[in-house]
Amino acid sequence: MMPPKEINIMMLSNDKDLMNLLKGFFNKNGYQNLYEAGNSLEAQKFLAQTPFHLVVVDGDMPERNGYQFILTMKKRNKWKDIATIFITDKVRKEDIIALMKVGVTMCMLKPFSESTLLQRINEIFEIHGVVTEEHAVKEKKGSAIEKDLKKIFRKMKIPVMSAVAVKLSELIKSSDVNFKEIEKIVANDPSITGKVLRMANSSFYRGIATKDIISIREATARIGLQQLQQVVIASSLSIQGENPLVREIWQNSIARACIGSLISSKVNKSLFWVIFSAEIMHDIGAIVLAMNYEDAYRKVIDDCKSNDQHIIDLETRAFGYNHMQVGKYVGERMGLPPYLLNIIASHHNFKPVEADGTNVYDISAIILLSDILFYEQHTGSNGKEHLVELKEKIANYFGLLEEELLDALEDFPSFFNEQFEFFVQD
Repeated sequence: MMPPKEINIMMLSNDKDLMNLLKGFFNKNGYQNLYEAGNSLEAQKFLAQTPFHLVVVDGDMPERNGYQFILTMKKRNKWKDIATIFITDKVRKEDIIALMKVGVTMCMLKPFSESTLLQRINEIFEIHGVVTEEHAVKEKKGSAIEKDLKKIFRKMKIPVMSAVAVKLSELIKSSDVNFKEIEKIVANDPSITGKVLRMANSSFYRGIATKDIISIREATARIGLQQLQQVVIASSLSIQGENPLVREIWQNSIARACIGSLISSKVNKSLFWVIFSAEIMHDIGAIVLAMNYEDAYRKVIDDCKSNDQHIIDLETRAFGYNHMQVGKYVGERMGLPPYLLNIIASHHNFKPVEADGTNVYDISAIILLSDILFYEQHTGSNGKEHLVELKEKIANYFGLLEEELLDALEDFPSFFNEQFEFFVQD
């Protein structure tokens, strides 16, 4: 276990305010071996003399900027494996992709909070095998929460998946997927069968085809195994008859799923149903909390809206854990795919999530953007100031204009009504 005072960190920036912020943050958290570089030449001299565990680069420097320095640094064999954080205010998707390709560990958007920076650094040191005292405490705390959740879930009410969903998930996990067996399993539940066929014949899947799909085998061929699994899981969740807060959260998840999918149609059409599945399931932890603590969780949500506090902090204060931790625990027991578990466990962070070779930031960025747009529609306002700023940065990341976002949402009412029938109404 390495104490922070033994970890070497270099900061590259000519912005005095940013440098002072970083230096103050690192000193406060026990990091003492700090190297300040005001330009690329100074940074290269430090690299040649000192083995660094982390390099933090300001991407917005003039002349030879941080982006160019990173590209140069990562070309050198002895420097390429050093953990790096790239901080910027100007997000261009092509730059992010290029940086990730050459080995940048993480990109962060300005402005950022100290708690976010601390979380990112702990994650980076975990990735690079640097076990700090902070990370050891975090692991111990995480294990304690996991242990608590095991005890709590023996008494807690959780969404029930049908036997069809369980069997289908187990079958899809196997290396030898038998489509005849899939059809046989799904056909055991007439309600789910009807929903799968209706989705396969919907306008979003039919395209120019004129023939109606009448079998699960044909439906699977049209919508794909991954989407079939998510439709079956989401359709089979037993939330009918639950309290109003559970139904509200579930309906909001469907709405955000529709918004996210429509946005993805503008930036990456291959993500349309990946985003839909992620959005519809990512708040499963909130549903569990609402099922078991309706009044207490309603207060958490109300406090979040009125006091401008982060819901994760409010949940932790109220219950000792948050809905992302609960959701990941439940999702693991549902047999959800790894990429979906990652989204459930980290959807409040703009952090990498990969599915089927997709650019790691796209999924999490679209989810964040759709959540902000939902908030704006839901509250009838332009949202909180920090959300407006984040929305603009993510839109810039994808090169989306405001008009394009509005255009993407034109189909929202009809798409939402169609999906509402699939996932809420019997």
